[in-house]
Amino acid sequence: MARALTRASGWGMRWVWWVVVFGAGRLAAEEPAAAFLNALREQQYNDAALVYLDRMEADARTPEAFRQEIPLERGMTMIQAAVQERNAAARENLLSAAKENLERFLREQPDHPRKSSARRQFGFLLREWARIKVEQAARTSEPTMRKEAAALYDQAYTVFDNAVTELREQLAKIQGQPEREVDDNAGVDLEALRNEYLDALLRRAEVLESKADTEPAGSAERTKLLTDAVALYDDMYTKYWKFAWGVRARLNQVRTLVKLNDLDKALQCVTKDVIDQAATSPPDKEVARKLVTQGFVLAMDCWLHESRQEYAQAVASTTPWVAQIRPAEETDADWIQLKLQLARANRAWAEVLQAKNPRDPQVVAARDAARQLARQVARAPGGDQEAARTLLRDLPGGGARTDTAAQPVASTFEEAKTNAVDAIAEMQNEQDFVVHVPERLERETNEDRREELREQLAVSEESIARNHAAAMDNLLRALQLADAQTPLDDLNLVLRLLAHLHFLQEDYYDAAVLGEFVGRKFPGSAGAQLCARIALLAYLKLYETGEAEDKEFASDHIVSLAAYMVNTWAGSPEAADAINALIPFLISRGEMAKAREYVEGIPENSPQRASAELRVGESLWRDYLLGMDQVRQWERDAQEPDAAQEELQDNIARRKPELEELKQNALQVLETGVERMRQAGTVDATVPRAVLALAQIYVNLDQASQAIALLDDEKIGALAMVQRNDPVLDTPALREHAYRVALSAVVSALPKVTDGDARTELIARSQQLMQALRTEVGDTPEAQQRLVEIFYSLARGLETQIKLLERPEDRRALSDGFRAFLDEVRGQATDLRVLNWVAESYTGLGSGLSSDKASADAARGCYTSAVATYQQILDQSESLGVTPDMKRQVLVRQALARRAVGQYEQAIQTFRTVLAEDDCKVNVQIEAALTYQLWGAEPKQALKYKNAIGGGEVDPRTQRAIIWGWNRIAQATARYKEHREIYFQARYQAAHCYYEYATHMRAPADREKYLKYAKDCIVVTYRLYPKLGGAEWYPKYNALLKKIQSALRESPVGLAAETPALGAR
Repeated sequence: MARALTRASGWGMRWVWWVVVFGAGRLAAEEPAAAFLNALREQQYNDAALVYLDRMEADARTPEAFRQEIPLERGMTMIQAAVQERNAAARENLLSAAKENLERFLREQPDHPRKSSARRQFGFLLREWARIKVEQAARTSEPTMRKEAAALYDQAYTVFDNAVTELREQLAKIQGQPEREVDDNAGVDLEALRNEYLDALLRRAEVLESKADTEPAGSAERTKLLTDAVALYDDMYTKYWKFAWGVRARLNQVRTLVKLNDLDKALQCVTKDVIDQAATSPPDKEVARKLVTQGFVLAMDCWLHESRQEYAQAVASTTPWVAQIRPAEETDADWIQLKLQLARANRAWAEVLQAKNPRDPQVVAARDAARQLARQVARAPGGDQEAARTLLRDLPGGGARTDTAAQPVASTFEEAKTNAVDAIAEMQNEQDFVVHVPERLERETNEDRREELREQLAVSEESIARNHAAAMDNLLRALQLADAQTPLDDLNLVLRLLAHLHFLQEDYYDAAVLGEFVGRKFPGSAGAQLCARIALLAYLKLYETGEAEDKEFASDHIVSLAAYMVNTWAGSPEAADAINALIPFLISRGEMAKAREYVEGIPENSPQRASAELRVGESLWRDYLLGMDQVRQWERDAQEPDAAQEELQDNIARRKPELEELKQNALQVLETGVERMRQAGTVDATVPRAVLALAQIYVNLDQASQAIALLDDEKIGALAMVQRNDPVLDTPALREHAYRVALSAVVSALPKVTDGDARTELIARSQQLMQALRTEVGDTPEAQQRLVEIFYSLARGLETQIKLLERPEDRRALSDGFRAFLDEVRGQATDLRVLNWVAESYTGLGSGLSSDKASADAARGCYTSAVATYQQILDQSESLGVTPDMKRQVLVRQALARRAVGQYEQAIQTFRTVLAEDDCKVNVQIEAALTYQLWGAEPKQALKYKNAIGGGEVDPRTQRAIIWGWNRIAQATARYKEHREIYFQARYQAAHCYYEYATHMRAPADREKYLKYAKDCIVVTYRLYPKLGGAEWYPKYNALLKKIQSALRESPVGLAAETPALGAR
């Protein structure tokens, strides 16, 4: 840890000290409470604003007038935070809390001057709640959700409509004529009242527009709502066109007309009343410029619409306005969106021109303009960066690069910061290109174009390195030039970028120190959460790559920082990342109790609670499966003649109750987590994954009917989601997994169904699921191979399930049910993939039953059916389209099934057939040698041990053994490090075969000879490789050597008596 702390105290800590010195005074500076609060909200620092309100409420020095308004301000802040929150459950929690605060304000201050504002906030709250319902309805196709949303919109409309009436009456009392323009000499109260009135008018119309989303597309109800909204917007513009409120109404009207597909009228309104006005009299005020920019965004939507494609008009009209952009507007979301639209228009216009005349100089000019605009968007913050980078990738020629390294040395903090940001943006653009080059090379067939891409790749990689160095130099320069007047947010941005660059170059200590400092010292500042996230990732990397003392240092910081992030930014994506990092980290360290304790500490209404529960539950179940594997290994070991019976039985008796408790804990945690998700109503990719995990547990617990019910659940059932094409199952792999789990559940339910009709129905459903799975996977050769893999995996899963059942009669019942299903499928199957799956499933069933002596006959029957099914495939290979490679695979699988039922001679002949074509298939050679070895254990077949060691089935042409045996397998793999595991297996098995063969020798001299062969095999291997392959093989070698030493009447000390050779590895 000393070294870790020393490195953490390097140059990064010096800059941390600088920020403390110059940042402290700025933090201590006081501002008027309301102005400071508004500034926080304007910058969207909602978490910091809520913390500030809590502190002001607890501070006795807070002015009473401000204290009275705190519930209202808190409610307004929570509503704003809810609008920005992505997680549906977190949004609803924020809205619930906002509702409580607004109700408290109106209850405690019934005559407050801002009571009208508080009521309007209720309207915003209801509208946002309705929007959440619409989103949920879109994901779940639940009609009741849309009805609930419509009802909430109606309530919101009533709130705003009442506000309009109330405010109109107040204005009438003050000025007598509410519809005339505001007098320049009017008082501040009148101006504020007028703004509230106009705001209520606008919001009332917006509610109608939003309510249209609750009606089906193209319906008369939706059209009427949008038409009514257009009328309200138009009336407001007609009366207040000279004011910003009127222009906002016109823009909303245009947006609504686009939804009605009335593009002609939409363009007429926005060009005549917004864009043309700006052309004749460009606005200077910030608000007016923003409205004009929004007008251009809407106009571009119309010009670029697929029904119009007016690219020339879009470029000609919009380019002059974009050229007027001011530095402060470069990061404005509307300007960024407009630049991206203009880039797309230029690209499309270039394609039109090229189609007419490939040599038209305007083609190059339009593409250059598109490229320049796209690069600007790619450098700007926000959600349009990926779209801009995609556009850059698709533009022919790759585009000229900005040489940020050639910029002059910055003389101010702002210049250095800007240079660094530009360099990082260029670096990210190049990285995006580099990432996609392999894919483009794979698609590209033109060799000249491929060579051009390779050259561009080399240039991009050099540009990444150059820009990385330029960014680092400028960030350090910025810190040198900073002073007490440097804005704290800008300073934190520099530190965040430094942390990011250090992370990219794998300097994780500095990345962690810088990121954690900003995250902890300035939690309410811009980028603090991202800084903490960088630090957490850096600590995780330190843990993965560090030595023991580094791991201890990183481990402590991971737990501490993750807990801090969750407590500080609860509900944020960064807090979710922290939980997602912390829980698996604790689990990986074996600290399951601490992981569960941490989960219990997460508030039950937190959106992260269910996710954390599911992670812990899945891990508990995984531990149970591993534990049961160990118990079954102990049970197999206990059947050996020389086993330590007492120790093994004690282990089994102790471990089984522990595992039973573990299983119940896993079930309880997962059921709680899934139910919590159901109640939250949040249906995202987490839900189907969790449901599938729980369904698998039900199947493994022999509760298949519960698994089927869960999968069919209309609200959260993964199978129901697949069948209605719910977009939440966003990957083919997830959809395939849903079918696979469902098929496993249906098959597993067969043993407990005694009714004939119900049994027939289940078998029919299983066949439907198989067909659906085939359709989902597709018909390409790659897809067919994938389907075989899925079926094979399903068979292995059922094999594991059978092994997990405690009672032999339960195992046989499940096997009987599965066999009945397989027999039905096999009798009807004409598809190679299905027949292969049936054969693999028979094999899996046989394996699952093999450990139970009472089920030996059933196991033999399964293997026999597998052999017959493989033979069916071979007999029908031509009609089934079996390729030579697949035929070899089928032969090997059939040989393994024959071996399982003791048909060793037939198995060896099959291996000979396969290896005669290519004897270098080491995996097949291993199985053939093992077959000889198992054959040797049969009565009067000890000579087969010698075949297992030295090989068999001589090729008459080469006079060499086609089946190598363990000795030659070891020789073939000894020189290759990647095959060292096979080498250790082969040497061990050779020694084992020598030992077993020796035990069958009657003559003492022969017995001693082969025992010494066995001993030499182990000792020579040990002297060359003292570790013997590590934890798996060393104990086996050691135990076998002790048995050999005992048989030779030597002291059974194992490998302790041997010395590695000089230079052994």
